[in-house]
Amino acid sequence: MVLQLEKAQTHGRLDTFIKRSLLSPSILIIDEIGYLPLRRNQASLFFQVIDKRYEHSSIILTPTSRLDSGTPLSQEMLL
Repeated sequence: MVLQLEKAQTHGRLDTFIKRSLLSPSILIIDEIGYLPLRRNQASLFFQVIDKRYEHSSIILTPTSRLDSGTPLSQEMLL
């Protein structure tokens, strides 16, 4: 998902991609958060999706491990 967000951002279609692909389902399930580390831009794009979904419909997030265990994602999200 993050790579698709980056590609859409590069091509100037981020808002369209988020609206069509990530806001339209009634529920969005994101599994294995923290499995791969995210760069700062990737964490920002991920946060934008969560922020926009929060306003519209349900999200289920499942971490690979406890988010307070020092995973790279948790460090970025705390910033």
